[in-house]
Formats: sequence, structure tokens, C-alpha cells
Amino acid sequence: MWTHYSKKNPVPAAVYQEIFKLLCEAIPDKKRRDSAAQRSLVLHSSYNLYVWQDNGVVAVMATWEYPNIRFIEHFVVAAGARGKGLGTQMLNDYLKKSEIPVVLETELAESSAMAARRLAFYKRNGFLESSIAYQQPPLQKGAHWLSMELMSWPQKVDGEEFMTVCKLLYREVYGLSSFSIAEACSYAQE
Repeated sequence: MWTHYSKKNPVPAAVYQEIFKLLCEAIPDKKRRDSAAQRSLVLHSSYNLYVWQDNGVVAVMATWEYPNIRFIEHFVVAAGARGKGLGTQMLNDYLKKSEIPVVLETELAESSAMAARRLAFYKRNGFLESSIAYQQPPLQKGAHWLSMELMSWPQKVDGEEFMTVCKLLYREVYGLSSFSIAEACSYAQE
């Protein structure tokens, strides 16, 4: 069973330390925030942490939930718990509770064998790839924009809806200004 932490139900400091340790083990520095920035997110009313514990933190899903869309920012399962169906169970439980579209970013399949496995996992669980190039803004100073796949459930997000989603993510999740958003949203239709 998972525990839901949010602004209304703050994550205890000891549990947060385990969560951040798992994020660090599973996600490269350039694809996650530093500890202070990550910790500050729990004060945001749209930010949620779903945590599976079994003698410690075993899996974490970090989400941003808005009236018309949900965004899974991070979803990690501890290395020792992978391949046992926990990730599929957590993701499917989350999707069953969602009556609105869910989007997520994932690395391009060609970037690594693990990225290809993640992409296949999301496809098996009903996520669809956008046909539009997507860039994730830098999460740490000195980092660069990253080419990523924007995936969605239960239907593909493309065209005008894609732009609406990008603007929401860039503004709310990544804190970009209007100027930065306009620049970032110059995308190439495939």
C-alpha cells in the first residue's frame, strides 16, 4: 500500500531523506532537482508524493495534479524491487483513480538500454508517444535542455493540446517566464 504525501499531509523528514536517496540512486543529476529544491516542492499545492514502503521506501511517484491534467514527474522503484510487478501495480492504481489525462516525460529510447526499457514499460501500460519533439528544461544550474519523449494516457497528446500541456509544465513545474515559454515552445512537428 502506498502513502500519499502533499501540502496537506507533509512528508516526515526521515521519510523524505529515504525518498531523496532513492531519487538520487535512480535518476541522474541532470534529470532531477537538488535536495533543497526538491524538498521545497512539497509546499506546492499541486505537488504530490505517492510512496510505497516495505521496511523503508521502495517506490516513489512524484506528481503534479491540475484540474485538467496530471503530470508524473518522477516514478522510481528501488533496484531490488524491480521486475516484481510493483511499478505496474502502482502506475495502474494511479491511472484508475484519474479521470483526466496523465502525461510524463521519459528519455529517448536511443539514449540508453534503461531508457528503452522505461519507454517499453510505459507503452505496455497504455501510454502513447507524442509525435512532436519535446525538450525538458534544465533542473539544475549549468544543465542543458534535454530531448525527451512526452507520453500521455489514455490518448495521444498532439497539436494544440501538446502546446497547452508544454506551457503548463514549463510555467508551473519548471517555473519558466512567459518569454522562456515562448522560446521553448518553438517545436518541430514530425
